[in-house]
Amino acid sequence: MTTVIAANSQRLLPSGPTLLCDYLPPCLQLDDGGSRCTGFDPYDGSPGRGKRQGHRCCAAGTGLVRPCCTEEISMLLTETDDLARFVAERGTGKIRKARYDAAFAKFKKAVSGMKISSGHKSRCLTAGFGPSRSYLYDFKTYHPSLYLNDIERRMTQLINGRYAIVFHDKMLTSQVLDAYADVPTVHAFSKKGRVEFWSPEFLRLASQDSAEMTIFMKPVNGAGGKGAMRFKVRGGLVETDGRMIPAKEYIEDLAASRKDLVFLHCLEQSSFMNSLNPGSINTVRLLSMRDPETREIFVPRGVVRVGNKATGPVDNFSSGGYAYDLDTETGIIGRGQAKKDKTAAKIQGHIDDPDRRIEGLRLPDFDRVLKQAITLHECLPFANYIGWDLCLREDGISVIEANNTTDVDVIQMHGPLLTDERVSRFYRHHHII
Repeated sequence: MTTVIAANSQRLLPSGPTLLCDYLPPCLQLDDGGSRCTGFDPYDGSPGRGKRQGHRCCAAGTGLVRPCCTEEISMLLTETDDLARFVAERGTGKIRKARYDAAFAKFKKAVSGMKISSGHKSRCLTAGFGPSRSYLYDFKTYHPSLYLNDIERRMTQLINGRYAIVFHDKMLTSQVLDAYADVPTVHAFSKKGRVEFWSPEFLRLASQDSAEMTIFMKPVNGAGGKGAMRFKVRGGLVETDGRMIPAKEYIEDLAASRKDLVFLHCLEQSSFMNSLNPGSINTVRLLSMRDPETREIFVPRGVVRVGNKATGPVDNFSSGGYAYDLDTETGIIGRGQAKKDKTAAKIQGHIDDPDRRIEGLRLPDFDRVLKQAITLHECLPFANYIGWDLCLREDGISVIEANNTTDVDVIQMHGPLLTDERVSRFYRHHHII
């Protein structure tokens, strides 16, 4: 079989007279020589009950394979030896193989616990994509090989090597970044159920009858906004269950009942970000990379994350928040999407006011936001890969978190990462693809 390189991806794809449907099982082929396919149920693995989608399987004149209907057809393709290597063997080096095997073991464990059919689990493991990708990713337009799959996403945790701890530990992250950026003040820190640190500012404000502050609590090693909460301190007291208790006592009780925690000063976001959803701190997520050849920092993709009533004080996509595409060249906000269900509801405005459009607006002060991420990354020469969560305030920009990796689904649902040659080169250098 002859091969062709997909534009900007360096992926091997079939070309010539062979069509994608030539690899489909007979139940999915039509009588027209295999140039089209039937529908396919993405969850039970059965044919689409007689429905014919009629999608062309190859981009005309390009020789590039396009999946016809859903992720499941893409997964079916990997059951053949020829096509399996396009997804499961992106690199053949020993380093990449060892990392892939380790990441695959964790992915397999995660998939085995999912409430889906055994056939569906098998196809997920073969292709490297979790079941939600069938409605989050645009497999009808882009070949699966242009997406960083879920196994490879796990492998990105190794890019920063031993310095990953700087980003895993939220207390350590805050202390490191405090020298270069505006970060939320750490008011308290607990370890193994005991508060180990109180900030002088907290102790001062907690002793004043007229003082008021809002505190944001989250697990030191947490992710996805899980375990986070927000509470107010008025006159040194916190209201809970209809009674007022001293703030120190309240924090000590929280620390005793949970794992390691960090208590931060809750920031006030800009009027624009607050208008998106006043109930949460809405942030800008930017993915920055260090070019392996020039050592320069570049930011290929970004999103604007917005919380809602379901997510509480956080805006995390994995917790039910909304994510809007953000053009890192212009700062223009694109379409929004939520990880709700198989419909992956697409929105154009405020979650509670769908008539208010924010798609097409330019993020205020975007140039400074982009420069902030690049400058901060340059200050951390030991890091090659960072996912920034930035809070836009009226008088500046604060770093909420710097992450060792990023949930690529929140980015790739707006388009695959590997269509950008800079990104592909970066991941190849670090043995991810």
